[in-house]
Amino acid sequence: MKVNVAFKSEEGKNEVYSMYDSLLKQWTSPHETWYVPTRYGDMFVIASGEKTAPPLLLLHGAGVNSAMWLGEAREYSRSFRVYAVDIPGDPGRSDERQLPLKGRL
Repeated sequence: MKVNVAFKSEEGKNEVYSMYDSLLKQWTSPHETWYVPTRYGDMFVIASGEKTAPPLLLLHGAGVNSAMWLGEAREYSRSFRVYAVDIPGDPGRSDERQLPLKGRL
């Protein structure tokens, strides 16, 4: 079975990662990042806001990554503990293997 991945080339992957890292430097609210191991691969998480605040999970749209929340994260982080997660198989820092749209995993 062929496994599809988010990046067509190592060069493209490095370019996306470079841009992603530059955008993360603009994430103006204090934040931390880590990877969470799952059965679908490692998932990259950006968290900001007070650790005791109510949680708010941010999921990006298809074909993008959590950098899309850059503008909103600062505002949301004032009232919530924000968790922006890169979905596996999209061009972010989570596992690049795309999950099948049909069938069992």
